[in-house]
Amino acid sequence: MKNPSAKSNAESAQARVSLILPGWADEASAIPHPAPLLESVENAFARLVGYPAVDLASIPGALCRWDGSGTTSTAPDKLVCADPVYLLAGSDDAQLVPGQRLSINPDENIALLAELNQVLGDRHGSFLHDSAGNWYYQGLGADALNASPTSAVEGHPMTAAMPRSAAAKPWRSLWSEVQMVLHQSPVNDARQARGEAPINSVWFWGGGALPAAAIESFDTQVFTDDPFAHGFAAAVGIGCTSLSAFDTVVFDKSSSGHYVVLDTQLLQDNPDFVDQLELGKRWGERLTALSPIDAQMDGLTGCREVFVPVEVPIKSTSVLSRLTQLFRR
Repeated sequence: MKNPSAKSNAESAQARVSLILPGWADEASAIPHPAPLLESVENAFARLVGYPAVDLASIPGALCRWDGSGTTSTAPDKLVCADPVYLLAGSDDAQLVPGQRLSINPDENIALLAELNQVLGDRHGSFLHDSAGNWYYQGLGADALNASPTSAVEGHPMTAAMPRSAAAKPWRSLWSEVQMVLHQSPVNDARQARGEAPINSVWFWGGGALPAAAIESFDTQVFTDDPFAHGFAAAVGIGCTSLSAFDTVVFDKSSSGHYVVLDTQLLQDNPDFVDQLELGKRWGERLTALSPIDAQMDGLTGCREVFVPVEVPIKSTSVLSRLTQLFRR
């Protein structure tokens, strides 16, 4: 989407690459797991592409993720994300581990959702999944659910993130009933017998309508394999393609526009950041190859999101020395 001054801005602007590596931090060995989030992946993405989100709970995760997952059917009404999680109980609170870190196979997905629907379906609505295996819930009014995305809650006390309004009371009751069903699930019995963490709860979030066409930036191109990002980009009219396509982009002195790169590999079943340094090195090499460029760095240590605005000046002046050193630690 272009604003009235897009042409003049594009002529004078430099190209910018915003790199988001959720799960990455520059001192992997020195930070606890899970590392603290500065903001959710979804909110960070929306902010970088120019969407003026009011707060975390305003991000319409369910509809965007459904549309971006490749599911051909239209998203049902009152849809919210119902992300499967493992609740790790502490002495006075609990933290959640997202399902993408738990190696949930397709058969387990189908079985667990069937159990939830069998027990709760007549009274509370229905649980369903898209073609990518993401979980959803349809039933209670989504407007009463004021909950942050799962990626913003991981690593923090869960009860503080629960919706507390009187209108959200049915949601809190549903949470409790879901946990009772999952506690008795044969699927979880089998997982625990294999030494795997059970799927003992869900995290509801992301109801609401698709965003209005209010993108403030111009000439934005997104590179990612993340379903939410694909759905969000399509909803606001931003070009979006696969992550691998970034390698085909040619940057030179005439380059302009904004390139947003979202790589979620470290969120996929990688609780110990096993490939973190390798991923950082690879992206460091990719961005260094964009020379001639200048770079500005935002704070990184202990962050799960890394934003690297890379300016491509009209006159070549320097290379990404700071970024290269950082990624090669």
